[in-house]
Amino acid sequence: MKYNKERGVLLITSAFLITIITGTAAVFLMRTIYEAKAVEREVDRVRAYCAAEAGLQGVLSEIGTQSYTGFVNTSGYGALLLINGQQESACNATVTDETSDFLIVQSTGTGNFISRSFEARVFLDSNLSKYLVYASTSSFASGDDAQYGEPMTDPDTGLVIVDENGRARVPEDAYDRAEMYFTGDWNINGSNVDMYGDVYVGDDLNVTSGDDGDVYGDTFVTDQYNESGSLIVDDTYDDGVDKRTMTVDMQDTLSTIDLNFYASNNDIVAFGGASQSRYLEFVESADGTHTVVNEYNDRQYSNFVESYDLPQAGVVYVNGDAYIKGTIKGRVSIVASDDIWIQDSLGYANGLDHASESDAAAFLARDKLYFCGSNMDVSGIFYAERIASADPAFDAAYDTNGNYNPNAKQQLRIRGNRIINGTSNLSCYPDRAYIYDPYLKKFRAPGLPITSVVSFVREI
Repeated sequence: MKYNKERGVLLITSAFLITIITGTAAVFLMRTIYEAKAVEREVDRVRAYCAAEAGLQGVLSEIGTQSYTGFVNTSGYGALLLINGQQESACNATVTDETSDFLIVQSTGTGNFISRSFEARVFLDSNLSKYLVYASTSSFASGDDAQYGEPMTDPDTGLVIVDENGRARVPEDAYDRAEMYFTGDWNINGSNVDMYGDVYVGDDLNVTSGDDGDVYGDTFVTDQYNESGSLIVDDTYDDGVDKRTMTVDMQDTLSTIDLNFYASNNDIVAFGGASQSRYLEFVESADGTHTVVNEYNDRQYSNFVESYDLPQAGVVYVNGDAYIKGTIKGRVSIVASDDIWIQDSLGYANGLDHASESDAAAFLARDKLYFCGSNMDVSGIFYAERIASADPAFDAAYDTNGNYNPNAKQQLRIRGNRIINGTSNLSCYPDRAYIYDPYLKKFRAPGLPITSVVSFVREI
């Protein structure tokens, strides 16, 4: 009996131990399966992340390669994430329509179990649309009475806003100020030279003895200040040193234009044929929605040839010289493979003196820009690459008949940006002002070369 009792206890104990071992094994098995699945999910999560990142980078690469305002591909980007030749996950990226100066890119990566999405704000940067003056030259000179930008004014009274000392003010936020950028020296050779904004100088800022300059903003100079004359730099705000010497070189390379792009996207195909001069007048359409281009056969606009309707966002490419004047309605870029001769004033419809959400203009010459009228008021982006000719890139020494006649010039107002590969000769106009148009940073004509700058990225 005693033996049987011991045997029964042993069986019960063994069964109990087996139950515990089996339960423990089951727990470990369950935990192993759970951890394996957790690892699998984490791997899948990483794969989805990588796929979403790949889609985002693919879009950024596409935008950053020969991209132009108004022509950014918004059809999306799709790709597969492959590891050792095997498909691991897929991504799909979408781009919102270009509304102003930035794009929103959304990219989703999908694994076997998990999807992850990113959103990026991408700023479309272009030195064609952000500088009042951009000059790629070893030396840029400013003569007598040159005025760059304007002081702030009271919107109700129109009076200039001044500080407690009576000095004119510019916006406190540097982003809202006019900017000038010189790759080489800036030489103030004349008297009464005023700049309302900030100046970036790639080499020296020189003020000739007896001459004076007044910068209502900040100056950033890579090399040194040579002030034989008088130079006052003061933005009227207590934001640090106004005259700064930079410890590193400032780099902003000129964005050159690609004629093949404009020829391929020309809205007036006939102008892109055999090289010849075109004499064009721009007028607002009867319904007020777009620009009509009237072509004439000479620079006096005496004999009408034909009329062309542009889309609301249009590119006009002229293979040869373009002679132009008139009114722009819509977003329009005029591009010439050689020179652009501005025969008379150029403005926006409805009397606007600045770009807007609906209206913006750019005038891009592969060689030189000529300002011919005696009294001219022009708006937009003005670009001269000076690919074939000697300086200057901007020239006002010729009249509307093409004759050398600098003494005929009286008044010039440029409301917008000048992008100059070389020097400028506009001092023929004794009364001249270069007025900053901040709207061109945001509302730009089609076909401007751009680069993509990521503002921020977030997971959504």
